Amino acid sequence: MHPQWAGAGILLNAIGPGVIETPMTGDMLRDPHWAETIRQMNPRALREFGKAEEVAELLDFLLNFEGSQLLGQIIYIDGGNDAVVRGELV
Repeated sequence: MHPQWAGAGILLNAIGPGVIETPMTGDMLRDPHWAETIRQMNPRALREFGKAEEVAELLDFLLNFEGSQLLGQIIYIDGGNDAVVRGELV
């Protein structure tokens, strides 16, 4: 965390998306073979892949968040992939 950002009141946070259905990934995710391959490469707690609208909603929340204590965080919106890989979810 760069001290000038926090000192200037800039709440620098990040979003860590997993596999998200977009025009770029849509064809692959609709193909059962590719969808299963992607699931195996990206283990997750939830069966469905994320939607771009869900990521946009989280981004909107962060951009409009008025609290002063959310700083330097990565918020994963990945269907539980990060937690599964770290072993916190089965």
